[in-house]
Amino acid sequence: MDVRVSSRGEPVPDRAARRCGCRQSGYALLAAVAIGALAGILAAAALAAVSARESVVQSDRAAEQASSEAQAGLRRACRSLRQGAPVVGGSIVSSRAAAPDGHWSATLTSASSAVGGAWATVGIDVSASAGRARQRLRAVAELRAQPPAQGVAVAGDVTLGAPLSISGSGLYSGGSVRGREWVTFAPSVSGAAGPDHVHGESWPVAGVHALGGIWAHGSEVHEVDDGPYPADTDTHTTSAEPLPDLRPPDAAALAALQEDALPAGAALENDVLDLALLPDEPPCRDPAPSFGGYVVVLERAIGARVRVVGRRAASACPVTLVLASDAEFGAQGAPVKLSGAIVGLGAVTIAGDTQLNGHLYARGLSIDAPFSVDVPVSWRLRPAPGLALPVLVSLYGL
Repeated sequence: MDVRVSSRGEPVPDRAARRCGCRQSGYALLAAVAIGALAGILAAAALAAVSARESVVQSDRAAEQASSEAQAGLRRACRSLRQGAPVVGGSIVSSRAAAPDGHWSATLTSASSAVGGAWATVGIDVSASAGRARQRLRAVAELRAQPPAQGVAVAGDVTLGAPLSISGSGLYSGGSVRGREWVTFAPSVSGAAGPDHVHGESWPVAGVHALGGIWAHGSEVHEVDDGPYPADTDTHTTSAEPLPDLRPPDAAALAALQEDALPAGAALENDVLDLALLPDEPPCRDPAPSFGGYVVVLERAIGARVRVVGRRAASACPVTLVLASDAEFGAQGAPVKLSGAIVGLGAVTIAGDTQLNGHLYARGLSIDAPFSVDVPVSWRLRPAPGLALPVLVSLYGL
């Protein structure tokens, strides 16, 4: 093969060799372009994977927040029921914005009315959202009452020196009852003793039921057969039903009452609570307003005594008074009238004319002035504020 030499004596490739070199350079360029394109595709795929992963994480967080919001709505709905939310013949809606992109709403509706000794049931529908996530809960709750807040219940002794008139409930005592002759129960239409709407499953007719003895005019009423109070039961009767739970509210119940409580404010001065100075309606609260009524807790020093005076207006909402110390109701010329409940963790003395529309619980009870207690027939439909106990009987998500 002939090889051409340049003027410098170097070999010069022929045309075929030059064409081969060009093709090799083109292949290298194409390979570089292909590698660059593949790297771009891989980078885009990695970016898409990271973006998808972040989207999944954000979606999971939104779903978790929506679930948390739904649980918050359910808790707030139960708290509204505990406070005495009216649910008969209508519904209420509570809502809040927990975060810029979080929200819940809860609707309470009357599912059924209480019949006889049954509890009212309430439907709870909660809708929650967080970003694009949605969560919905449906529940049915029985609206029960805390054990002490039922009728007229006294953990210890009852001593009467003035009239006690009771309607809709019996008198339940964990001690002895002295002065039975002062106790009367509102008569039925027929004129006989009225029914017991609180523990009618045990005692259809209202009467006095004591763990100790029952005394009238200084004598034990069951010492002789065919006594004047056939509906009463105590340790001397052979057919006595067990007494209801007469223990005071436990720590959890007291904590819930504290959570629902409003300060007495100007209504309490020098250990004297004037009911007339308490608000007629519960104030609005965040995240949702209170309903039905409110709770007032009075905590005094050991040995101190609170005096309760004043009359609440007929149109005022119910109030539950929780008295941590001994308490005295009324005084001469200062009658007391309220609707709701009295929970006396100490001894309660009725010193002046007192009218209560609702329930009474006390560690001990002394009556030195006329005292009337009217337990509404429909008390199960609307327990006293703070003393309702919503119990979920069903719960499912949608």
